Amino acid sequence: MQISPEKTIQFEKDLSLLIAAKSVKSDPVDCAPYGIGTLNALEVMFEIAGRNGFNCKNLDGRVGYIEWGEGSEYIAILSHLDVVPPGPLSDWSTDPYTMTLKNGYYFGRGIVDDKGPAMAALYAMIELKESGYRPACRIRLILGLDEENGSSCVQHYLEHEPVPIFGFTPDADFPAIFAEKGILQIDISDIGHPEIRISGGDAANMVPAYCEVIFSSSQQSQRYIGKSAHASTPEKGDNAIIKAIANLETSRKSSHPILSFIDQEFIVKDACKNLFKSVASDFSGELSVNIGMIELTHDNSHLVIDIRYPVTEDSDHILSCIEAALNQETTQLSIRSHLLPLHIERDSVQMKALLKVYESFASQFECDDKSNPIYIKHTQHPVEPITIGGGTYARSMPNIIPFGPYLPWEKSTLHQKNECYGRNNLITLIGVYRDAIRALSNLIN
Repeated sequence: MQISPEKTIQFEKDLSLLIAAKSVKSDPVDCAPYGIGTLNALEVMFEIAGRNGFNCKNLDGRVGYIEWGEGSEYIAILSHLDVVPPGPLSDWSTDPYTMTLKNGYYFGRGIVDDKGPAMAALYAMIELKESGYRPACRIRLILGLDEENGSSCVQHYLEHEPVPIFGFTPDADFPAIFAEKGILQIDISDIGHPEIRISGGDAANMVPAYCEVIFSSSQQSQRYIGKSAHASTPEKGDNAIIKAIANLETSRKSSHPILSFIDQEFIVKDACKNLFKSVASDFSGELSVNIGMIELTHDNSHLVIDIRYPVTEDSDHILSCIEAALNQETTQLSIRSHLLPLHIERDSVQMKALLKVYESFASQFECDDKSNPIYIKHTQHPVEPITIGGGTYARSMPNIIPFGPYLPWEKSTLHQKNECYGRNNLITLIGVYRDAIRALSNLIN
């Protein structure tokens, strides 16, 4: 059952307001420890929830939730409202904070990750409530505000609220996810460089789309342009930092520990194969590395890298590989953040319930080429859960399954310019999450 045209119009109006909230993490202010933009996004969701009769609670500007139903237990939908920086605005074909319909797709920062799915989940709750459905327990939509920078929001939530009995997070891929690689973000710092300054990248979990090199003697600068992508799939991007370092004179690179490290380990064919040659792949895939940010001045240098490692691998082994390749005299290494791998039981009743819901909607999702083998694989019954290199809130709470919204046959725009999602598929998403909530509720005796 599709939602009504009138409800669709209201959904799009509400989502456009949410996209307009510039919820990139920024300096803390009163009541908004992650910046005023994140609080604005939460308030947009609370206004919609309030006019539809749901209860809302703000936990110190770090995380909030929208709740419906009764009982001592609850089912959770874990979403987030913070977004990664858009990068250079000139790279976008539309304003990243103005939801724009073009060629059947909605464009805007957060339309996929994760504002669009969050709004779809809220409207799924609205649909169920208006239909007269009575869930077996409370249904709680949890809205984090710091997912893109370490998920401290969920840590805060768990300090103040009980865990759900189970649930899902609409912040991954369909059909459903049973494993996520470990995520290790590392800070590497060292001495400065007397001849050059380098600045590039906006976030550790994004392939940098720009990097600038300034030469001290002439004050001339060289700007390198790449292509952004999610750090879990660096091969889909074009790393501007690597391009910049590759074009430096050898003498300038070899005399600096961090530049030499990048030059020797990343600016080669099959980059990282030698650095991590002792790391084995497994069912979750191979290890991947993203050089996310660099800042080099005359006084010091700072590099941030993002590593996604196989589920069965050990993080200490990963760290030892990097330490062995660094200058031991001057280079300092520290862990910026670390999320352990996730492995979910493939045959759990919750997983089976969600896969069944996806199967019932799979043919309703649009695809430009339905002869595409990837489309066929993920729409023919029975479908199987998959693994990803990305990280979700599912690591933070037990019995949470990553469930959509990304469609495997679609070109990913996650953490990239021109982030977009098909309009009709976004509306279909409401029905998917409506039935997912109902299916999980029906599992409770």
